[in-house]
Amino acid sequence: MYFKLEHLYSIAPALRMLNVQLTKYHPAQQIYINPLENLKQLSLNIRHLYFNTSEQLLYPMKRLTDLIIIAYDVYHAMSDGAKWERILTKIISFKIWFRFDESTWIEESIKLDSFQTAFWLENRPCYVGYDRCTVRGFSLLYSIHYFMNRYPWYDMKGSIQKKSTKRQILSLNNINRLTIHKQFLIDNEPLCRLTNLQQLYINDSPDKFSFIPL
Repeated sequence: MYFKLEHLYSIAPALRMLNVQLTKYHPAQQIYINPLENLKQLSLNIRHLYFNTSEQLLYPMKRLTDLIIIAYDVYHAMSDGAKWERILTKIISFKIWFRFDESTWIEESIKLDSFQTAFWLENRPCYVGYDRCTVRGFSLLYSIHYFMNRYPWYDMKGSIQKKSTKRQILSLNNINRLTIHKQFLIDNEPLCRLTNLQQLYINDSPDKFSFIPL
């Protein structure tokens, strides 16, 4: 089922919680009469999200306290913690999972300095991690603790460079199923982070191995 956000605004202006998957969102091209100003919880799954678009989308939501953003094909401007700090002053819980666009693979690895201010480490606290494939440059920026139930192993060929604003070893305990293609080598270190792995699929074969968590 497809619908436009302005239609949702018109029929449910008092909505408190919204979990939505969008193909695109361009608020500059729309005029909303009834913005979701009463919204308190928002979970957004979207492609090609830009920071200025995020800002325009979130600005009318004055009562928003819980925010989850899952975004694909984003650019490095989305990794600026100082910009996010500016629009998250009233947000209590903030979780992100950003998969960077292929055009960013040739760019330098992002730095996490902007996520290491008092706002992120003391006021919230809210920690982030950054994984980058050494072979292709494919990279992710995500909240700690890792809240997704999947990890893009297909794109993470070879070893993975990891950064985080939290010193403890990151556990990927939400992931309970993993598919491995024999022709692709996977770094053993990240596999050790799968502390709740229960099912393993090898080379798309029907063979399935079940694991009992230790």
